[in-house]
Amino acid sequence: MGQNHTVKRAETIVQIAQQYGFRAWEPIWNHDANSGLRNLRPSAHVLALGDKLYIPDKELAEFSCETNQSHIFRVRTMKQWIDQIMLDEANQPLAGKRYELKVAGKSFSGETGGDGGLREEIPLSAKTAELKVWIDSSDQSALTWKLRLGDLDPVETTYGLKGHLSNLGYACGGVDDQFNETVKKALREFQGDHGLRVTGESDPATREKLQSLFTYVEESAG
Repeated sequence: MGQNHTVKRAETIVQIAQQYGFRAWEPIWNHDANSGLRNLRPSAHVLALGDKLYIPDKELAEFSCETNQSHIFRVRTMKQWIDQIMLDEANQPLAGKRYELKVAGKSFSGETGGDGGLREEIPLSAKTAELKVWIDSSDQSALTWKLRLGDLDPVETTYGLKGHLSNLGYACGGVDDQFNETVKKALREFQGDHGLRVTGESDPATREKLQSLFTYVEESAG
């Protein structure tokens, strides 16, 4: 018999699968018992505190092999990446900019792509990272961000709403579960910038627009 798992803050589907000894997250997420959660959450990688996830029993794979022969078996392993798109204040890509990413004791460096994006494979256990981007060749131009990996909740929750707004540069007074005047002001600014009806409320059109500005990468296995 399988078991139920209650999602903790900043817990990812990849980490949950690893915790229960799976080599891929898809058998968990695609199980029939999780159809309700799939309908509620568009992405397996953006879960909310308290979500209920059914963990099925692992299925044994059987293979027929000849005796007195050598056989090669390839074992599937999970992987995860950090995908980040860097934009300037005018929402234009910071393309061709040198960057350095530090995560779990490792350091990665390169240049952002034409869309301002970068992509690096990171350890499954990583929870935080530091990203530095140089706007030009001088050291003084470097900008640094502290990243909380897997900490973006669904936009339907207050925590997720503030996380999405904050990532886009709208001041929310910190990312927590408090919906206050600071959040309403940030929402009004976002709505005005994107041609939405300015209400200061988290209405469906605003949530849809917020979500459309984020790309949730679904691959995680190799």
